[in-house]
Amino acid sequence: PVDFRAEVEQVVTGHNRRHRQQLTVTGDRHYVVADANRVRQIARNLLSNAVRHGGPEIEIAVGGDLGGAWLEVRDSGPPIPEDRQSVMFEPYQGSKEPGLTDSIGLGLTVSRQLAVLMGGELTYRHQHGWSVFRLRLQGSRLSSQTRPIVSAAAGR
Repeated sequence: PVDFRAEVEQVVTGHNRRHRQQLTVTGDRHYVVADANRVRQIARNLLSNAVRHGGPEIEIAVGGDLGGAWLEVRDSGPPIPEDRQSVMFEPYQGSKEPGLTDSIGLGLTVSRQLAVLMGGELTYRHQHGWSVFRLRLQGSRLSSQTRPIVSAAAGR
């Protein structure tokens, strides 16, 4: 089990220090069945994309239900054109926006593959003026209110 919100908060805290921003994470604590390092990698990719390609407003939210938990990174930028949406998760589809260094185009591809390998999914939608990337992972049997118990005898 991985404390989903704690992993996302760690990424946002590091980002805020490096970029002198004050982004925050909203939502409740949820546990997912995942690799904590890979959760952070996906969160970093999504946050980096929002900062680099999105609008000036960015929101990071965590939520969940009995089936799992999700992370949404939302920005107030324009929607990704429909013809790009069908290929944006494919390799080497980096942005060619004027004024930005060309990206290789692997961040979303790797992020989606990692999500699938952990039994989850990574999706995009544009809703109510926000571009929204959503990572959804399967929940653990721990509720949002309990913490994992580590037994000293478990290592013997």
